[in-house]
Order: sequence, then C-alpha cells, then structure tokens
Amino acid sequence: MLSFKERVDLLKSVYIFSKTPPNVLENIAKLLQEVFYEVGQCIVSEDSHPEGLFIIVRGKVQVKRGNYFIQQLGPGATLGEQALLSAEDHWASVFASEDTVLLCLDRRGFYTQVATRIEVMRAIISLQAAQFRDLSLREIPGEARSKVERMPLFRERNHQLRETNLKLEQQTEAIKAQNEELLWQKKKPGRKNEGKFWSPWSKLPNSTNGSKPTKLP
Repeated sequence: MLSFKERVDLLKSVYIFSKTPPNVLENIAKLLQEVFYEVGQCIVSEDSHPEGLFIIVRGKVQVKRGNYFIQQLGPGATLGEQALLSAEDHWASVFASEDTVLLCLDRRGFYTQVATRIEVMRAIISLQAAQFRDLSLREIPGEARSKVERMPLFRERNHQLRETNLKLEQQTEAIKAQNEELLWQKKKPGRKNEGKFWSPWSKLPNSTNGSKPTKLP
C-alpha cells in the first residue's frame, strides 16, 4: 500500500497534475483509495456512467471499443477524466491485462478538488488532442476490410473529442472568469468575499455499480 508521500509523488508524475500546486495535490492524495483488479477484470464498462478518476500505479490495462482494441496503458496513465468532465457515459471499456493496482478519486472528490483547476482542464484538453493524433496516425492494417471497419470508429472518436474539447474550453473560460470576479470582490475595500470558488458541476451524476474492485487495506 502506498504511503501518503508516495501518493503525492505519484500525482506529481501524472501529466494532468504536472502544473498543480503541491498543497492541492496533498488534498487530492487524502481522498485517493487504492484498489486492485485481477487480470481480465473490467475496470470501466463501455456506456456506463463515470464513477471516478483512476490512476494506474502498477500493471497494465487495455482500452477497447466493442471488439476493437484501442490502446494499452501503464503506470502513470489516467482513466475516466473525459467522461467525468463531459458528464457523458464512458466511450470505451477498460480491462486489466495483468494484475493491476490503481488509485481512485471518486466523483465528488474529482468535482470538488480537480474539475475547478484551470491547469488540469488545459492538460486534459492537450492530452485528448495527443490521443486523437495517435489514433489518426496509427498504422492501418493492409486488408481493405480492416480499413473499412476502422473508419466509423475513427469518425465517431473524432467527433466526440471535438465536442468534449469545446465543452472543456467553455467550462475553463467560465471558471476563470468567475474566479477572477471573486478575487476582485475579495480585494475590493469594504467588501468581504462570502462566496466560494465556482464550479460548473453543481449536480453530481448518479452512481452505477459495475465490476467491483478489491479495496486494499
């Protein structure tokens, strides 16, 4: 089981948290749960509601859409941030390709500690753009049938990423404008800032239970 310091250090190495202040990372680390999935176990189900953000500590996972293999991810990779931010169902399924340990931040922790961070939002947008380039430039098999089968998936993913990035950019600008207004009110003479920093996620989605991991003690 990871110590608190090891959890903070892991967060520092994760791309979407690379510019997040240490005190915020410590707050996030306090909310993380360490979970274990056996080889072949489903971590995220396609078309299911997002339950949290996952960070791979050890092991590897496969991302699949239907029967189509998309990519394999290893330690330091994150799962679920796109579905959480877009408030949409998961686009693909994720399976443990070997025994895998992850850290999980549940929805409430994600929305209160992560979703209002502008630097995280921008990192997620950048990460999604890189993932799209990887999908578009990946070598297509020589068989014509495989090419035909691949194109609908590519178009679907392209459209979804564009829509999600647009939403994230709009939400980022809204957070930035509102937080700047609150800071201005706080600094204004004779005025007290009685509000809290605003988040565009005022309602949390309902939970759905999928494959249950083993929580580590």
